[in-house]
Formats: sequence, C-alpha cells, structure tokens
Amino acid sequence: MNMTKPTESFQQLPMEDRIKISYQNLERMRRPNGGYVASPYWDERRHFFTKALDYFSRLENCMTPEGMAPEMYVGGKPGHNTPLAWAQSLHTIAAQILLNLAQGHPSHFKIPAHLRSGKL
Repeated sequence: MNMTKPTESFQQLPMEDRIKISYQNLERMRRPNGGYVASPYWDERRHFFTKALDYFSRLENCMTPEGMAPEMYVGGKPGHNTPLAWAQSLHTIAAQILLNLAQGHPSHFKIPAHLRSGKL
C-alpha cells in the first residue's frame, strides 16, 4: 500500500488501498465461529433502532385498513394517490431491515409485541 507519509489520512489513500485496509480490519475482528466482535457502538445502534421502530409504528398507524400508505388524508379519508408507491415500498424495505436486525442480533435489538402482531 502507498502509505509513505505517516500523516497521510485514510481518505487520501487510493480507493483500492482503502478497501484492502477495511477488509483487513474486518478479518481482524472476525471470531473463530464466523461472527464478528461486538461493536463498541451497540448503545448508539440500539438508540437508532428504537427511533426507527418509533417512526415505523407511526407509519403503521397512518395506513389504511387494507395496509396501504396514503399520500395524505382529506376529510378523514385517504387521498386519491393511495397507495403512495414510494412510501409503500420504503415501508416494505424498512420492515425487512428491522426484522433482519432483530433476527441477526436478538440480544441487542428487540421488536415490541405490538409490532410483532403480523404487521411487521
């Protein structure tokens, strides 16, 4: 790798060298069983996971009885652009990400019972 100056920062390295260093660091963190050493930032990650669950829950509460994400409500009824395609697709992606995190790291991420009732 081209680290001639000790003051050279990671961002100044060529992309190929940054990728090599990143993979070397990941390999150093790998456990014998294939998992990785726990991040020192689990508390911060739990905080953001909890915020994501809160926003996901808010969206769930706004959805129509058919499970569609409306653009807006007019007079208490969903607007004409229902389902709103981008919101509907992001809802699906968010649900999958939250499930993957909870299943992959059950000791760190918990999905509350009210969201485990079949909606998520």
